[in-house]
Amino acid sequence: MSYASGVQQRRTVDVPRTIFFATLAGVMGWVTNTVIAFVTEWSGRLSWLVVPPAMVLAGVIAALATAKVDTYYPTRSSGRHPQPTPGGAPIPSRARLPFGVSLVVAALVIGVAGLGITVGVRYAVGWMTGDEPGEDRLVRAVTASDEGLSLTVEEVVQTRHFTRVTVRVDSAVPHSITLPVFNNATLVSGRGDAIEADAFRSDWSDSVAPGTTQRGVIVFSGHLADQVTSARLSFATIFGAGFEGPQSMTVPKLRLRPPSS
Repeated sequence: MSYASGVQQRRTVDVPRTIFFATLAGVMGWVTNTVIAFVTEWSGRLSWLVVPPAMVLAGVIAALATAKVDTYYPTRSSGRHPQPTPGGAPIPSRARLPFGVSLVVAALVIGVAGLGITVGVRYAVGWMTGDEPGEDRLVRAVTASDEGLSLTVEEVVQTRHFTRVTVRVDSAVPHSITLPVFNNATLVSGRGDAIEADAFRSDWSDSVAPGTTQRGVIVFSGHLADQVTSARLSFATIFGAGFEGPQSMTVPKLRLRPPSS
């Protein structure tokens, strides 16, 4: 009785081996989750870089473990290797990578590809939203007050493409006021160079209710020069529902340190 080269039958599953590799997949998943939790707690900034590749790798490990015990082999009822048909070419044996080698290769491929994709996505999302990692150049927080309105600049973070300014607003004005950033908020260096706010990327609420405190992030396109050591944040116009409150406002004397890199 002969077999063609393309005929295969499902091998009978070895139950102990199935249990072993299923347990291995579960243990690897548990270890992966533990590492992810540790890295996330140790440094939240790295979680975006580590978690996606680790999750993909855990899925690959589980798939490989399943494939290890659910593989197709050429078989025949006598248990011997399949023989070629009379006059036909011999059937070549199928070369298979050991499970450990397959696991290492998959880990390397998934790790490199996952890292590249994750970094690329992070870069694109950071550029679109302005939420890029950066360095705070502000030496200390500065507050300016006028007619019941106080503005406190808490951070001036310089990123790859932007400058993010965190501002706290405390309003004792007896009516609602509006602090728009579009064509209104500017960050000006001590030597007169100015960058304008990007309203699309800013996390900022224009409207401030009376007697409230709120905090927001204004994203400015570009940077002040690395040599700049002082700056000011200005709102050219402040709108109000009444006559009380300032019509414009500036937070002066923002002391800046040069970026480290």
